[in-house]
Amino acid sequence: MTTALVTLALVVGAGFATWQAVRANAQAALAEQARTKAEDENKRARSNLLMALEAVDEFSTEIIEDYLSILPHSEQIEQAIRQKAIDFYEMFSAKNANDPKLRREMAEALRKLGLLKWGVNLDEAIVDLRRSVSLHRDLAAESPDSEQARYELASSESALGLVYWRTKRISEAKQILSDAIIGLEFLVQEFPDNLQYEWTLAEVENRLGHCCGHARQYADAKEWYDRSISRKVRLLPLLRQQPDKWSDYNYSDDVGYNYRSLAVTHRRRRDFEAAEMCYREALRWRRCALRQAPESRHFRHTLIDALTGYATLLQSRERNKRHEEIAQIYTEAFDIADPLIEEVPESPQLYQDYMRLLTEYAGFLHSDEDMERAGRLLERVEERARTFGNLLEQLTDESERPW
Repeated sequence: MTTALVTLALVVGAGFATWQAVRANAQAALAEQARTKAEDENKRARSNLLMALEAVDEFSTEIIEDYLSILPHSEQIEQAIRQKAIDFYEMFSAKNANDPKLRREMAEALRKLGLLKWGVNLDEAIVDLRRSVSLHRDLAAESPDSEQARYELASSESALGLVYWRTKRISEAKQILSDAIIGLEFLVQEFPDNLQYEWTLAEVENRLGHCCGHARQYADAKEWYDRSISRKVRLLPLLRQQPDKWSDYNYSDDVGYNYRSLAVTHRRRRDFEAAEMCYREALRWRRCALRQAPESRHFRHTLIDALTGYATLLQSRERNKRHEEIAQIYTEAFDIADPLIEEVPESPQLYQDYMRLLTEYAGFLHSDEDMERAGRLLERVEERARTFGNLLEQLTDESERPW
């Protein structure tokens, strides 16, 4: 009897243990399934979030740069789209600030947010870009061999330097842009076939030229502009071999911008012959860009700027000797500016440049004693000034102003 009881106890105990093991295994399997499901859901959510980030970036960039830039009366639409993108990036940054798996996306979102705020709130742009640089520096330090991490760090440093320059924090701008240049020079040396790295380097060199010019360090500014121009002109034939990746007209306008900046530097150094040569080059490149995209508001605006600068230079030096040439330059500028100002009546920057053009031309006519035409132009200046004043009154809220 005793033996039977012991045997029964052993059998029952073994069965109970087996049952517990089966139950534990089942619970572990359920837990594993739940964990796997949660991970899959997190991956899907993260993937959907990243796709949303990419979609917002592509949509806002393409709509603003490729469509609204040629659509008349679209300044308010552009501002609305820009604000929607800002709202999305701010929401993303707030909700994912502590997710270690999204640090790179956070850093990039903050960089894009800072650039979007360029024309809205420069102080907030600096805060966002500083956070972006800090995150990118941590990521680059953790993955020193990563091309992407190093390039994105340099891009964020360049963006912050641009906003520092815009807010006249020149010493900080020069330092952060110099850091970006060092990082990009290493990338160009290690990956010479990646044209994007070298073009970005040329862009940062141009920005450093702006900073030196602002600080009246004109010799240094000339050196950085020369470097940037030389690099871009050498790269352009290579870029044209990749039309699916590069928009030729955008890069032609960029070179024109460089030459225009160098022309201003030469003029401040009182090297007028060099300034004239650079203005001619700026006009050549900007006309080339406009021929390829004749409806672009931006390219028309930048050509007006170059024409006005060139006319002002000639007017200050050789008004009598080159009278006809100066008159032709002003005629070309007005042929572009008059229809453009009707297309974009709500652009303060365009109004400023248009008023400058009117005033400079009125001065030119006055010096020729063409008082009747000068008087008519000055009446246009007054009329446009009233229109511009009404525009400013409409933008009573500082946060709504696009500058």
